[in-house]
Amino acid sequence: MATDALKQKAQQELLRRKAMAELARRQQMTQEASQAQPEAPWYQQAGQAADDVVRLLANGATFGYADKLAGYMGGEGTEAERALTEDARERAGSAGTAAELVGAIATPVGLARQGATLAGRFGTGAMTGAPGLAARSGLMAAEGAGYGALTATGNDQDVQQGAILGALGGAAGNVAGEALASGVGKVAGLFNRQPQIPALDDVSQAARSAYQRAEQAGVIFTPQAVDKLRSNVVRDLTDIGFDPALQPGAAAIVNRLNALEGQNLTLTGLDTLRKVASNGFLPGNRSNNMAISRIIEKIDDIATNPGADDILAGDSKAASSALKEARELWSRQAKATRVEDAVNRADLRASSTGSGGNVDNATRQNLRRLLENPRGFTADERAALETVVRGTPTQNALRLAGKLSPSGNGLMAALGVGGAMVNPAVGALSLGGMGAKAIADRGTQQNVQKLVDIILAGGNRSAAEAAPNAVQRLAQTERQRIARILMAIGAHEAGTPAR
Repeated sequence: MATDALKQKAQQELLRRKAMAELARRQQMTQEASQAQPEAPWYQQAGQAADDVVRLLANGATFGYADKLAGYMGGEGTEAERALTEDARERAGSAGTAAELVGAIATPVGLARQGATLAGRFGTGAMTGAPGLAARSGLMAAEGAGYGALTATGNDQDVQQGAILGALGGAAGNVAGEALASGVGKVAGLFNRQPQIPALDDVSQAARSAYQRAEQAGVIFTPQAVDKLRSNVVRDLTDIGFDPALQPGAAAIVNRLNALEGQNLTLTGLDTLRKVASNGFLPGNRSNNMAISRIIEKIDDIATNPGADDILAGDSKAASSALKEARELWSRQAKATRVEDAVNRADLRASSTGSGGNVDNATRQNLRRLLENPRGFTADERAALETVVRGTPTQNALRLAGKLSPSGNGLMAALGVGGAMVNPAVGALSLGGMGAKAIADRGTQQNVQKLVDIILAGGNRSAAEAAPNAVQRLAQTERQRIARILMAIGAHEAGTPAR
């Protein structure tokens, strides 16, 4: 046995020595070959490198058709040109790969700059959220499929496979590009200066101060001004077919104006008349509400643009400016108070009907009533109000998952406690539902706060949000370019042979 082991060991040692000798022989041959062929001068190497880069750039930019065209024009054939391109790849290494990708990117990006693109068309550029991302990704997938098929054709590869992989690259490139732009924008947004949004109490105090300034101006309107207001209102209402029985809210204001015939009227009295008119709006009575709007327009016209004979005493210009400011501030306070009252009632109702777990539903339902009658709310305020009521797709998905939460649901509470004792999976689902519900509820609270912020900031969303900085604007502008670069890389790799 010992003899056999020695023989085996000797054979292994012999094989090892032979392998080492072969390796040494090959190294010697390589060294001799390098010595036999001297290294080319640096300027020749530089020229060869430049030629390789240009060849690879052209190959990428033409989706592989440069080799076909050169082979046809030179008479050597496509395969001969492709062999030269492959030699260029080997010599250039990673620099050659980069050059070829730059060429592959340059053509789609250049065509897009000239408007030859699908992405961003059909109104998808302005779409937001998941629908916008899906629409743009679909169009980028179509572009990627075209470029992938073209590259596959230029390199004599499987066209269907190139198109499929190119489409995947286009869709994935857009998702990645938008995610990258969004991420950069969010990070850059951390350095933005947040807008100063006044508190509700501050708005109320400012409104009272403005009303006081208007009163201190001591404006008194002449009887002629009051009669002119009455005549203008009657003429406008006659034009729209006014009937006291059909427009009772407007009829009450007409009666008040008739009672003021021949009298002086202070600015405070005129503003009170406007408030009474505003209270005459009747939900569902369009003709009455149209008449009320006409009356308010006439009251505002005489308050802000009085004639030379309309003012008996006081500073009408200062009073008009202060009154306009007061009304705007008072409108902010009234709308913010309506929202807060609706949220407080929702919390009270939810707490009185169970564990308080359905406060999200109650909040949406209460604010839905404001959305159904959004008189006085600006376009941005109505959009924010609708977001609260409808929720976002992500928030609604979490809300649906939150139905597994035991909070606010007696049956799920029983399953969550008793079921967890029997099957831990039930407990895990219950805990997951609780987490999803908490996130969804928090989303509704944040949406409500955004609505209130917009109202207190004056009804303009941009006034309630930090203005985008230069980095954020650049990320948004370059979003499609980033997506197209990633799409072009994917389409190029999908349509070229594996190396």
